[in-house]
Amino acid sequence: MVERNKKINRIILLFLCISFFQFFIRLYFLHPTFSDETFYFNVAKEFSQGKTLYKDFFFAHSPLQIYLIALFFKIFGVSFFVGKLIPLIFSSLDAILIFLIGKKLAGERVGIIAFLFFLFFPSFLSFSLLEIGVWEAMFFLLFSLYFLLEEKLFLSSIFFSISLFFRYLVIFYFPFLLILVLILRKNAKKYFIFSLLTSFLLFCFFLLLYGKNLFIQTVLFHFYKLNRIAYSQYFQVGYFSLFLSLVSAFVLHKKKNKVFFLFSLIPLIADSFLLIIFSFHYYHYFLFSLPFCILATSAAFVFSKNKIAKAFILLILIFSVLFNLQTIDFYLNPLYAHKFYLMVDLVEKNAGTNETIFGEPVATNFISFVTNRKIAGNYLDSYPFHLKFEGYEKVLSILKEEKPKVLIGMKVKNESYFPFEEILKDYELEKMIGDTPTYFLFRRK
Repeated sequence: MVERNKKINRIILLFLCISFFQFFIRLYFLHPTFSDETFYFNVAKEFSQGKTLYKDFFFAHSPLQIYLIALFFKIFGVSFFVGKLIPLIFSSLDAILIFLIGKKLAGERVGIIAFLFFLFFPSFLSFSLLEIGVWEAMFFLLFSLYFLLEEKLFLSSIFFSISLFFRYLVIFYFPFLLILVLILRKNAKKYFIFSLLTSFLLFCFFLLLYGKNLFIQTVLFHFYKLNRIAYSQYFQVGYFSLFLSLVSAFVLHKKKNKVFFLFSLIPLIADSFLLIIFSFHYYHYFLFSLPFCILATSAAFVFSKNKIAKAFILLILIFSVLFNLQTIDFYLNPLYAHKFYLMVDLVEKNAGTNETIFGEPVATNFISFVTNRKIAGNYLDSYPFHLKFEGYEKVLSILKEEKPKVLIGMKVKNESYFPFEEILKDYELEKMIGDTPTYFLFRRK
């Protein structure tokens, strides 16, 4: 007994050391990168300074992510570094919750292996420092799962509802939580009513607060997006969760472990469903499946007596990293941040503090956030699909009226963004910057 306690203490000590080490080493990688987070930071900055969501600017997501970023800005000051701390903190907490869930279900060994697999999975390495709302939503979803396992159905439903209002995509994982309640032989009807009621009340609260704009921008707009041209980052990024889930399902089915077998099925079913219903697949759409895949994989790795199955799991994990080295480098390498700093310098030289800018949303929002230059028409969301939703003619007329001092264009592989080429005749190219993506800064003549 004493020997077992010593072993458990060593495992927990190892877990704590790795947790602290990975947290502090990742501080080095907090730098601007090509990500939607610059838009979220700028929205939160405007919100913290008194602007109203869904009224003073368009915002396509539920509000809790912006509330959280604005809270950090209020406490620690408005800065890019403070904003980047949020995904660092919450992705680390997600890893800890995965350890706790694995430990609760199958012991310390499964918990620590799940923790390690999660930390070294390419989607964690690539995206866990991006403030895209997913890591906070995942945190509350995992807490909901943890309380469900603790048989605290009401607390579980509350945390699920909070998760939902960080990212609506969480709704696709609710049926699996209901199935888990049935597997655990708890009151599924009670859990369903609790979750439905808390989510409905929260939605009504936000609807009363923001009115119909909330529904138009966070619900109707996403139905409008369903008509876009098909494009997928799912296989480009190469999650490999499909292969891990298949191997895990095979091993766990033989072991007759219903909970972990369910976890292995979640990525297969949920990801397939998302691939079918959406024509446009961003990488972060599938991140919510990752904890379930990792927990199932870790259980399969520990439970299996077959050395070939264990080796196959490790090979898939190794190949998943090797296959995604370019993606990991793109998001983690601080050398790629220089183009953002250069654009900031150029805008500060070419546009006064009372003049506006407009263009590709990632760079434009970063420049606006850092330099306090306003974006023309307050179109913080200048993604082409939103501008099409607003009406190109309406946006073009505002740009012609405001005459932004600087326009920012972008080209990356087959994707390009040049803000309204009709008005480029009034501008001259100031600078072409970098590659993948290449940015173009145009200064008004």
